Parts: sequence; structure tokens; C-alpha cells
Amino acid sequence: MTTYGCARVSTDGQSVDAQVKQLRQAGAANVFRETASGARADRPQLRRALAKLDAGDVCYQTRINHILRAAMESQGLRRTPANSKKPRSSSKPARS
Repeated sequence: MTTYGCARVSTDGQSVDAQVKQLRQAGAANVFRETASGARADRPQLRRALAKLDAGDVCYQTRINHILRAAMESQGLRRTPANSKKPRSSSKPARS
């Protein structure tokens, strides 16, 4: 089993350092870093991380909405008033 992490910020002025620290503390051996707006569907580092996953591997995210949005987009789903409520997140990284 390999553990991965995905850290993403929206703008160049932000830093992924705090997320990387959280992911490492959670046990992520490999962390993918990305600066990309949440409005962009194209996230090369997330795609790279997901392509590396094998059965039994774990991929951590620090914010559940990052992985939920990616999952919705991969299925061709869009936000509607019925599904647009912000998901709740704990301080622990989310597992995918």
C-alpha cells in the first residue's frame, strides 16, 4: 500500500506548504502539489496522482471539497442548487 497526498491552492500568491505538512503528518509518502483555480476542470497533478493509485493505495486531501469536485467532474456532473451546499470538513485530511 502506498499513500499519496494532493495539495492544491487557487492562486500563485498562496502556498501549499501547510497542506503538505498536514498530508505528511497523515502519512502521505508522496505529495502532489498544484496551483489551479477550483473552477478549472483540468488539474494535471490530481490526474497524475489518481493515475498512480493501485488497489489498496490511499490518497489524502486536506479539503474534502477538492476531491468531491474532481469526482463530480470526472463523472460529468455539475453543481446544481440541489447539490451545491458546501461539504463539511474536519481538520483531518480526507481519504479517497
